[in-house]
Amino acid sequence: MAGAGLMAPPAPTTITDDRSWTVGRSPDSDIVVDDGRVSRRHLLVENSNPEWVIRDVSANGSWVAGVRIGSAGVTIPQIGEVRLHLGDSAGPELVITGGPGNDPVAVPAPPTLAELPTVPVDGPAAMPPRPRGQHRRRRVLVAVLAVLVLLLVVADRIAAAAASTAAVQQIVQRSQGLGAKPSVSFGGYPFLTQVAFGKYTDIAVGIDDIAPPGGPRIKHLSAHLKGAHIPLSKALHNDATTIPVDHISATAAIGFAELNSFLSGQPEQLVLSAGSSGAVQISGSLTEDGTRINVAGSARLEAEGGQLTVVPVDIHVSGPGGFEDLINNLGGLSGLFPPIPVPLPDLPFNLRITSVRASSNGIVASATADHVALDAGS
Repeated sequence: MAGAGLMAPPAPTTITDDRSWTVGRSPDSDIVVDDGRVSRRHLLVENSNPEWVIRDVSANGSWVAGVRIGSAGVTIPQIGEVRLHLGDSAGPELVITGGPGNDPVAVPAPPTLAELPTVPVDGPAAMPPRPRGQHRRRRVLVAVLAVLVLLLVVADRIAAAAASTAAVQQIVQRSQGLGAKPSVSFGGYPFLTQVAFGKYTDIAVGIDDIAPPGGPRIKHLSAHLKGAHIPLSKALHNDATTIPVDHISATAAIGFAELNSFLSGQPEQLVLSAGSSGAVQISGSLTEDGTRINVAGSARLEAEGGQLTVVPVDIHVSGPGGFEDLINNLGGLSGLFPPIPVPLPDLPFNLRITSVRASSNGIVASATADHVALDAGS
């Protein structure tokens, strides 16, 4: 590569190979880049026969293709170009192109500048960086877009929080015959789109203290109405009376105190409590033919046909002499402690129990329902 030329509108500046050429913020630089991120003396462009090399001599550094230039610098190809960002990886851009001999080389302009003419050059040619103001405008535009997105997210969440829950509360309360209003909140994102299309991704409903006759009291039922249809016109006028729902999933929490209160009326009079690793412990005593039998062990919880069943397992008993013969006469332990059905009320939303598990405070039953219409009536 015999020599070099600097291309900067309106006319190119020739770079000779008899010395090094400087790039920097200083007015004394051969190529001036007026940007606060650029050092006063930032780059050296020099001929290291047979190649031209760009060396970084700055504090902030220079980047090529997102990689900072090392101490060895970067070589300018005879056919091709080097694009550098000065000061940081998004700093002002400098484009340097190389060409063999006096062959013409097209020096590409930055995307926002007009295409530069094809001119003959002897070696590398440097395209001045984009104007400083252009980078400032880009940063301002990015900042404005970020603020607009943030405002939209905040507005969407405010709309979800401020959505009128009174109508949904009333429909749920009336359709399910509840004595008190349930809690209602809207989920899913974006909420405003759900309102516009009249289909809500997730409406969370909480119902406390369901006390059925002949069964244990349910402390809390948490339901999620997924795919609830409320037309926009009815939502705006708050006059919806029916809400079709595609799918409902729910959990019902029953405390050990409520279960034991129910079991106290059963012949076995067992007491349930939390065991280790999610197990349910059984303890208690019963009297058979005047013999007091103490009971301890564990139970398994089952859900079948929409009903909860407590199945005693791993039972240990103790009592006075001869109680083993008594147990055998009664059909063994399985005769004393058969599975205990626990009737649950007709759960809201026509829910059917699908599984049950123990918790530290009681049991949690999971339930589902499909294609439910919540009708508050006239």
